[in-house]
Amino acid sequence: MPSGFGQVAGFGPVEKYGSAYARCTWTNRTGDEIEAEWKFFSTGQGEGTGAEQAKWSYEHSYERGRTRRDLDLGFADEGLWQKPQGDGYPNCRLYVREVNMVAKVSVTGPRYPSGTCEAVARELAASVVESVGS
Repeated sequence: MPSGFGQVAGFGPVEKYGSAYARCTWTNRTGDEIEAEWKFFSTGQGEGTGAEQAKWSYEHSYERGRTRRDLDLGFADEGLWQKPQGDGYPNCRLYVREVNMVAKVSVTGPRYPSGTCEAVARELAASVVESVGS
């Protein structure tokens, strides 16, 4: 995490209906917030394989005109960048899918305006995939 952030808050993993979910949030004194969520999908629970379920969940995050596909992340099968939507929403949001895992990383706050927060989002998403990925 970037310097100046407090202890991580969050929960997980929570297992329910054949999947496991976890979330971590870091905040600092200036109001910046970085959040990472990830979910694993299991084969044998629900329709299709765990990878197929993850793909369906990931594609559900796609919004024409609001997200941009990124197939060259180098650490996940695919990614979606969500455009900033205004006040109260993250400056950067990156969804990634790696086999049977879907992760979402959000970066919000004055220290990380759109156009500069992408590197932080990418770095954290890569760390999540490396640390807890399939």
